[in-house]
Amino acid sequence: MGFLKHPSLASLSQAYLSIGRHTQTRLVGFVLLGLFLFLQSLELSAANQLRFFVYDLYQKIAPRDANHRPALIVDIDEASLEAHGQWPWPRTEIAKLIDKIAAQKPAAIGLDMFFSEPDRSSPDRILKTYPNIPEALAKTLEALPSNDKILAQSLRQNKAILAVTGLSSGPTRPLKRTPVLLQGGDPKSFLLDFPVALRSLDLLMMASAGQGVISVPSEEDNVMRRMPMVVSLQNGLHPSLAAELFRVALSAPVFTTIMAEGTGLEAVKIGNYRIPTAADGRIWVHFSPHQPNRFVSATEILQGTVAPDLLSQRFILVGSSALGLGDYHATPQGPAMQGTEIQVQLLENIFGYLSHGEPLLTRPHHAPWMEWGMTFGVGLLLILTVPLLHPRYGAVVLLGLLGALIAGCWVFYLEERLLLDYSFTSLASILLFTAMVTSTALILEQTKRGLEKDLAVQKEAALKVEGELTAARNIQMSMLPDAQEVCAGHHEFTFHATLEPARAVGGDLYDVFMIDDRSLFVMIGDVTDKGVPASLFMSLTKALLRSIVLRRQGDLAAIMTEANDEISRDNKESMFVTVFAGILDLQTGQLDYCIAGHEPPFIFVPGEKVRLLDSESAGGPPLCAVPGFPFSTDSYQLTPGESFLTVTDGVTEALDLEKNMYGDDRLEQCLDGLSAGTNCQEAAERVYEDVKKFVGTADQSDDITILTLTYLGPN
Repeated sequence: MGFLKHPSLASLSQAYLSIGRHTQTRLVGFVLLGLFLFLQSLELSAANQLRFFVYDLYQKIAPRDANHRPALIVDIDEASLEAHGQWPWPRTEIAKLIDKIAAQKPAAIGLDMFFSEPDRSSPDRILKTYPNIPEALAKTLEALPSNDKILAQSLRQNKAILAVTGLSSGPTRPLKRTPVLLQGGDPKSFLLDFPVALRSLDLLMMASAGQGVISVPSEEDNVMRRMPMVVSLQNGLHPSLAAELFRVALSAPVFTTIMAEGTGLEAVKIGNYRIPTAADGRIWVHFSPHQPNRFVSATEILQGTVAPDLLSQRFILVGSSALGLGDYHATPQGPAMQGTEIQVQLLENIFGYLSHGEPLLTRPHHAPWMEWGMTFGVGLLLILTVPLLHPRYGAVVLLGLLGALIAGCWVFYLEERLLLDYSFTSLASILLFTAMVTSTALILEQTKRGLEKDLAVQKEAALKVEGELTAARNIQMSMLPDAQEVCAGHHEFTFHATLEPARAVGGDLYDVFMIDDRSLFVMIGDVTDKGVPASLFMSLTKALLRSIVLRRQGDLAAIMTEANDEISRDNKESMFVTVFAGILDLQTGQLDYCIAGHEPPFIFVPGEKVRLLDSESAGGPPLCAVPGFPFSTDSYQLTPGESFLTVTDGVTEALDLEKNMYGDDRLEQCLDGLSAGTNCQEAAERVYEDVKKFVGTADQSDDITILTLTYLGPN
């Protein structure tokens, strides 16, 4: 199996294994996606609850702006009952209220109430209730018309509309029907169906301009969201109260239903106005919050204290919000809204659509297919991408897809008033993602168990290598001179050195030792490599240099030339080493030095300007670069208190995160900043800290070595 170690073949092998794992995860994803799509097509009750929650959230966050006031409610409120007596009022009082309303010439008047029994306060009913009243009073009462006749006359004269509601059971009574024209077929099988109607007295029904259905069944969660424009009532078609108000206002003789082929009702037509509906004849009401200015107290109408044109050319609905009389329903805007105000909201929706082109809130018949497609699309993208990504990035993809999905549905709602449900797709996508990540984790766990033995062997080998490298580092560091030992018995100088390999071991080196009683050898070098090979080459260089120095006794040029030849002899790897070497006369302070391709040192006195010790005549190329090269030397006179600092290129070429180089200029600035009295150890540590601060969190790119020596003088 050794051929698998080839990079290209190993990559193909790993790719094959990855494809296998991804295929298993995707198979799980496809199975779950199919299950979710099947459940979505069933229109389950729980899914409907989630859908309604989303629709209500739309309206809570972005309700309709109630800019138009096409309708007002004449409210028989607590103040009206206090001023005109408890309910029920005499029908004459209702007739008076209708006449007062009609005097302002409204577009149409609708009564959101029933008069299914004769008025008990009517003269003829009083005679039956009290048969023993005086004869003269009885004759007077007999001559008076009944209250119901007075109300019927008011209804007839003012073209008022009465309410009718549908029931599931009860006695069947004839209805006064609005003429309905069918286009495209009979929609009854698609509409809300009520076998029985609850209506007002025959006298009042026949006198009214029409009857509008106010039956509004709530959704499964008892929240009112949709209102019908037409229903099936007692086996016939009947318009809603809102639709009948529009018909009477437009003086339209008929009410037209328009069927879409095979999918139910498409629209209703009143006069020349076409109003789109859902297949069951209902309209989604785009609610605005409760508006107190939709209400006018009935007592203000009866007392004539309202503005003369307040009711003019508006739809007027008479209802009651008084305690015990008003019917309240939960809506997306809150738990309680009066039924008459809900009717007004529907009128405002229709008026905004017909007069101002504002789109109605709709859920088209193809919306389920759009939602099914959203689930399929998001699920497919997750199946294709999640197995390739880390779970963290897969979660980012999931959140991005859901964010785009939700944002898209919101745009459709805000711009087109389309109701699209993202809840099922979001929930299915989260479950699908969780299942796929879990599946991937299980597969990886199985793979992990299969590789445990190999991992244990590799770990053991790694620990062994790490131990060997640690031992090598300890050996390498132990080969470096100890400052206290070198300086023991000598007061003429002091030095400090810092070496930090870029790896466990490195190729930097330095050495400081006494040649004789007055001569000190100083050397720092940098092998052109890192790691174990460089450390071995460094050890060889250090050992040969020390041996040659002790043998040559002071001739630095000869020392460097011989060291170059010796180290080059068995250098099969073509490595070389840069070196700065010097011999310091402790009595005179004269420093003979040679620079073999290395960084020149800095000469400084803390608190004074730094100088670079550079000489074109002293030195040559790095050791081993040019075998047989004759090296030369130069001299510098150190004064007592003067120091020199030399570094390897791991200092000057240190890189930060932006790949900027530390450089000679920054090193010089660091040394210039040393205060008077700083010793050589503090100087070296100051440089090291400045380099580390510059590099920051970037990886160390090369070995770092800093050597500082201070000449104190013979005394």
